[in-house]
Amino acid sequence: MRLPFTALSASAAVMVALTPLTTADAATPLQVTVTGFDAAPEPVAYTGTVTGRGQILIVREDGSRAPAPYASFRLQFSTDKKSWSNKSALTSTDEQGRFTATGTAYHDGYWRVAVQGDGSDYATTAGPSDYVDVRYLTRILDYNASPEPVRKGGTVTLQGMLYRYTDKWHHFVQQKMYFYFRPKGSTKWTYLGSARGDRNGLFRKGFKATKSGTWRAYYPGSASYAKVYRDDYVNLR
Repeated sequence: MRLPFTALSASAAVMVALTPLTTADAATPLQVTVTGFDAAPEPVAYTGTVTGRGQILIVREDGSRAPAPYASFRLQFSTDKKSWSNKSALTSTDEQGRFTATGTAYHDGYWRVAVQGDGSDYATTAGPSDYVDVRYLTRILDYNASPEPVRKGGTVTLQGMLYRYTDKWHHFVQQKMYFYFRPKGSTKWTYLGSARGDRNGLFRKGFKATKSGTWRAYYPGSASYAKVYRDDYVNLR
């Protein structure tokens, strides 16, 4: 018996509904690229914050580009550019595809942004990396330029204690400190000399006072430690 047209149409509709979609039928994620990526500051203090900024763009078939709004991404870190770990929560770009993300720095290494394409309109991809050097914090405590005030031609003594941070704060011993002076009303610093701290990190150096102004003790840092300085103003009488 020949089926009525309406029954045939309904049967065909059921068969179409049960047939899996082919790859060609599925939505293809948009290809994207990360541009203008920068991780800063460089160097960064140990346990300091690294901020990654840049923009994610859609790459069209004709090669043209457009902002990728609300693209999901994470800030990632690696010491060798092979194994990457997530350093920020999953977040999204703004309407212009721009992003800002932060992570805590514990080691020298590479930072990048990775677009998380699963379940989104965008394909999974990783952007270029930026190397950031990590240095241990330093600080100067109990710094003082004295006496205050000082007589013209008298001696101003600069004294303080230098510390470094690794697992905790330690005396930073026998480090070379540099000293500068800036007269009142001036923007120019004049180098005066240097002195090496003792086995407790204590440094001390005296200079002839000829003007009122600011006296600076400066540790320039190294490949492993951050630079630091302290200032103290002394009036001349």
